[in-house]
Amino acid sequence: MKKNGIYLKLVVAVIALMSVLPLQSFSWVYHYNVKWGCNSKACKGFGICRTIVVMPDEGCIFTSNDGGKTIEMTVPPDIASAAGAQFAGQLFVMEGDFQFPPEFQEALHSLKPIIIKAGSYKMEKSTKGVVVYFN
Repeated sequence: MKKNGIYLKLVVAVIALMSVLPLQSFSWVYHYNVKWGCNSKACKGFGICRTIVVMPDEGCIFTSNDGGKTIEMTVPPDIASAAGAQFAGQLFVMEGDFQFPPEFQEALHSLKPIIIKAGSYKMEKSTKGVVVYFN
């Protein structure tokens, strides 16, 4: 009986905490294989053309801590070097808009699609890979 009381208190505490914290304060993480290029150019050129969900610890990692307003893409070193020109410069270039798959929108509880607009984005390179900041 005592265990049930502790469990109930824990559930009430979690519910209370979730009602106080804004939903977008929670972060989300997705692992994707990325087809580089521009969707409107049949995946030629620069940017993100397509994504495919993969198992954790595979592919590129996409994260957001603010409901999708800013998105970080972490690219492992082997993937960045295989992509060649995509990561050769100082900025990550998106030649066309990219709309994330529906599971991104659902995970963020967003009523509208999550889209990275065409443009150039800050990119940091290190021995651990490349981090691109989409905002």
